[in-house]
Amino acid sequence: MDLRKDLVEQHLPKLRFYYGATDHWCPKHHYYNMKEMFPDHDKIHLCTDNLRHAFIIDGNEVMS
Repeated sequence: MDLRKDLVEQHLPKLRFYYGATDHWCPKHHYYNMKEMFPDHDKIHLCTDNLRHAFIIDGNEVMS
């Protein structure tokens, strides 16, 4: 994963990361990598609701 950790750390309080458990665009191991890099950040989530990747397009209320 190419990630500017310094840049993410600088803006971490403003960021939320949401990973789909079945998202083929962003594999689940990306979630685990982020949790390892930023273990104290409480806004890194792995979906437990089986939402499809297109939840953004569908405007799913769960994400509101």
